[in-house]
Amino acid sequence: MKPKSLHHKSPCGDAFMEGRRRCKRNLSIALAAVGTSAFFTFGIGTAIGGAAAVTIFSLCMNDNSNDFADCLKNQ
Repeated sequence: MKPKSLHHKSPCGDAFMEGRRRCKRNLSIALAAVGTSAFFTFGIGTAIGGAAAVTIFSLCMNDNSNDFADCLKNQ
C-alpha cells in the first residue's frame, strides 16, 4: 500500500488526488490511441495526436490544481 501524501489530509486533498488519477487515466487512453495510430500510419497525425494528448493532460492537471486551491480557500 502506498503511503498517503499530505494532500490526503482533507476532503480537498482526496478530490485533488482523484483528479490526478483521472488525468493520468485519460492520458493513458489518449496515448494508447496515438500508439495504435503510429503502428498503422506513423506520420504527422501521430505527432499531432501525441502533442494534443500531452497538452490536454497538462490542462487537466492545471485545472485540478486550481480546483484544489479554490477548495482550500473555501474551507
